[in-house]
Amino acid sequence: MNILKHAVISSKGSANHLVLDTGGVRIVIEKCCVEYSIRKPLDSCIFCTNHYINSVLQCISTPHKGAIAANSIERFNNLLSITESLPDHSIKTMMYNILRDHTQPGTICQHGQSVYRTVISMIMLPRKLAMLVA
Repeated sequence: MNILKHAVISSKGSANHLVLDTGGVRIVIEKCCVEYSIRKPLDSCIFCTNHYINSVLQCISTPHKGAIAANSIERFNNLLSITESLPDHSIKTMMYNILRDHTQPGTICQHGQSVYRTVISMIMLPRKLAMLVA
């Protein structure tokens, strides 16, 4: 984790890192050129889109503006809504359903309908040392 906290990011760059270990610890590290923030799970889930959640980082650096930022916020809010409304069942099944979401606004899986495209969606299973790519 220290490597990510101290990694050099260009003055216009930003990064959100999902960090998991085999013991079940999971966090999101939000990083800009001068600062970082550690975000803990929401209802045991971690996820990120393309903007900062931490208000300090939002003031320092905004990686995207306009429609791209709005799209990122819509997707994040949709993720919150989906994870809060899902019944308790297999986490893997739940994550597959999330990655297949096409709800508007804020669709998680984007096929270019609003000029944005999903490049990669993944489910990480740290205890199994596996990653499922959708």
